[in-house]
Amino acid sequence: MRITASEPLSATTQELVYCIVSESRCPHESLINTFPRYAGIDVARIHFDSMDSRTYVYEINKNGET
Repeated sequence: MRITASEPLSATTQELVYCIVSESRCPHESLINTFPRYAGIDVARIHFDSMDSRTYVYEINKNGET
């Protein structure tokens, strides 16, 4: 899973994003309701701050590790 942001994301935030996407029936709605910085999701990435954010790119594996 790839997350992009224009500002750093904490390890806790990254783990929570992974859990939401892995377990939620509607991850888009869950991410909207959980993170004010959430900007959207597409087939390749989850975006924070802006759909064009590329300053910070995080890869999270199936164990929730970065």
